Amino acid sequence: MTAAIYFDFPLGWQAGLPFALAVLALAAWLQRRRGLSGRRVAILTALRGTALLALLLLSARPVWMAKEPPTQVGRPVVLLMDRSESMSLEENERTRYQQALRFVRDYLLPALKSADLPVQAMLFGQDAEPADGAKLAEAKPDAKRTNLGGAIARALANTPIPPLAVIALTDGAANENADNARALSALVDARVPFVGVGFGSDLGVRTLSLRQVDAPPVVAPVGFPRRSPLSGRPFDRPCGASPYGYGHFLRAGGGWGERGRGVRRL
Repeated sequence: MTAAIYFDFPLGWQAGLPFALAVLALAAWLQRRRGLSGRRVAILTALRGTALLALLLLSARPVWMAKEPPTQVGRPVVLLMDRSESMSLEENERTRYQQALRFVRDYLLPALKSADLPVQAMLFGQDAEPADGAKLAEAKPDAKRTNLGGAIARALANTPIPPLAVIALTDGAANENADNARALSALVDARVPFVGVGFGSDLGVRTLSLRQVDAPPVVAPVGFPRRSPLSGRPFDRPCGASPYGYGHFLRAGGGWGERGRGVRRL
């Protein structure tokens, strides 16, 4: 730590000091002419000089300033990476997680590195865990829940100093809100900004695909039983499409499922 005295009105000191010295010299000369001894003149001059110097110091308005040395490690930027199942949906031949990972590698990390900002990365789903570059690249988006609030709260609690910002890369499909209030309070108390970067199309993605069609080679004009297994994303659970109505699902255990859009009878 370095400290120094600065003057808000240095002119008072710079102009007043020569004037005070001239006054002291004139007073000492007059006293010597009156016949005072040199010892008494010196004592009187020293007392008068002390008072004048104090007045000059106050007139210059001194300020004591101390400067702390810069810390070796700056405030980090916390990066939260969503690894929930919805991030495994494919759009434009890439999953949402792959798009987020590419954004981090090509744009976000180079920008933070150029600004000399340290980065603390975390993967989150139903819980959050620290991650490095290799872990981010190898992670699979298969978490059953999306607890963004819990990830924010844990990130702020695990950093020794408040981070510069919290950046979350997610598709926004959060389905766990128990920790939202705690996360908001932590952000407000630490005065940390939150930045959300979204991935995914507003139009949605294809979540059903036709796997196999079972039907006899020759059919009568009337209806016949048919079964078409479908695979759903992101859970990849097969179901059956019934030919007896538009958009009905036939459950694996029998019975009719709920009506849905986008599945036509075959």
